[in-house]
Amino acid sequence: MTRSESKDSAVGAILVAIFLVACAELTRTGPDSWNDVSRVAAIESVVERGTWRIDESAWVTSTMDKALIRGGYYSDKLPLLNLLGAGVYAVMHWGWGATLAPDCAESGKSCAYYGLTLVTMGLPAAGLVWLFFQFLRKQHIALWTAALATAAMAFGAMVWPFSLVLNHALPSAVALFASLYLLKTNVGRHASVWAGICAALAVSFDILSLFAFLSLAAISIVPFRARLVYFASGAMVPLLATGLLDYQITGTVAPPYLIPGAYAFPGSPFHDAPGGQAASADLIQYGFRMLIGDHGLHAYSPILVLATVGLVKIALTKGHELRWEATSIGAGLLALSSYLVTRTFNFGGAAYGERFFLHVIPLVMIFVAFVRPLDVSRWRRAFALAFGVLFVLSVASGYQGARHPWRYSQPLGYVTRDSATGTIGWRWNTSVLN
Repeated sequence: MTRSESKDSAVGAILVAIFLVACAELTRTGPDSWNDVSRVAAIESVVERGTWRIDESAWVTSTMDKALIRGGYYSDKLPLLNLLGAGVYAVMHWGWGATLAPDCAESGKSCAYYGLTLVTMGLPAAGLVWLFFQFLRKQHIALWTAALATAAMAFGAMVWPFSLVLNHALPSAVALFASLYLLKTNVGRHASVWAGICAALAVSFDILSLFAFLSLAAISIVPFRARLVYFASGAMVPLLATGLLDYQITGTVAPPYLIPGAYAFPGSPFHDAPGGQAASADLIQYGFRMLIGDHGLHAYSPILVLATVGLVKIALTKGHELRWEATSIGAGLLALSSYLVTRTFNFGGAAYGERFFLHVIPLVMIFVAFVRPLDVSRWRRAFALAFGVLFVLSVASGYQGARHPWRYSQPLGYVTRDSATGTIGWRWNTSVLN
């Protein structure tokens, strides 16, 4: 190992250690939303009762993220992540007596949620931090520039808050970035197969990852078209596994939330349609609020504005090594945004930030290292000041989310729009840090 590689490893290890400490400090000790309660009920049922059906779980009445199928309730989440979580919980439950029961603390038993979340969310997220830093260094980004960009991704772009609770977007983000890392740092057949496995794992965790999956499939064609065959062959493994698990639950290869009538149960807040989603009544206002307004992706993580500028810059730069990657990822982001604006209505539910985008954020954040002030020598102090302000605002917002990942709170600052007149304004909201 060269001196430069040793220094890279040391800086990367420090970033990972800081992130792990931050996760260990704030990882939740119990589920706090319909989303993770649904997962907990499924994991508990698989391990303790050997069934996907959650009717007998003490958590079943605490979540509306469930599907009514053949007269019984099931988690409406894609099952592969739940099965992996069940493997971790089985070790904790049968080996150490830990439990996911709601009354675990009162009964004197060891509560499993903290450890389960740290293993299935915190550790993979720490792996993402390492891969992100190493990826930038392999793209010849200066050491401290790469470290700063990595810190921005880890703490200022929704990754940290959702490393603290059970959810599908975070592991999907890790899998997608691992796929890109394999495609860009290895050109062999085996790396392409594993890249396909990782990309399809992301889809098996979060169906919204399909857009990014297609972006990565396009990237896999470079440097030779036949590599797509290896990528696709790897992708079949998690997709087939997911289909088999869906068949166990629904009797078809369709996931629970796509079964007709799955949300037609008393008290359901979702539309009685596949996926439970429907278009907003005001697409312009909904899209505005989703992207830059009071639920805005860029309002919660203003550092993403620079990353997006960097992505566009590289996509328009002829001959740049990452031009095709920037173009493909940008196209996937645009398709995802269009889908969310036109086909959803609830901003991802009660949660911090616009979590529907989380899986693709690390891919976009790569390009923050290619935009001013990180790529200029003139006027560096002025650009550095602007970057520093956005960095601090983003990390402060990330801390806000880490305190309450499953609670909606307004961004520190965001653009407003009057739906009746179209008048644009700005609002500061300093109370969010109280």
